[in-house]
Amino acid sequence: MNRLLFIIFWLSLAFKSSMAEVIRVFAAADLQYALKEIAREYMKANPQDRVELVFGSSGKGAIQIRKGDPYHLFFSADTKYVEELHREGYIITQPKAYAIGRIVV
Repeated sequence: MNRLLFIIFWLSLAFKSSMAEVIRVFAAADLQYALKEIAREYMKANPQDRVELVFGSSGKGAIQIRKGDPYHLFFSADTKYVEELHREGYIITQPKAYAIGRIVV
């Protein structure tokens, strides 16, 4: 949860402006509950901004980015997609892991 709070903080700094801003986020489907809550909290703190969330498979998100869909943030379940997009020049910042998952039976 600390990383998610960090993301909220980063969003508020990165997109602070006097004009309304639409922040487009593509995220792996398993993040929808957490990111919906984060987006609500962000928009409460920044009522002039709107966060648009798109959820799907990481591979689908990578394809959309390659085709030109304008996302500000891409949360992939597999770092392979983000690293490829960065190498190909579609992502300008160095990819960073936001969480490490474990499968439990």
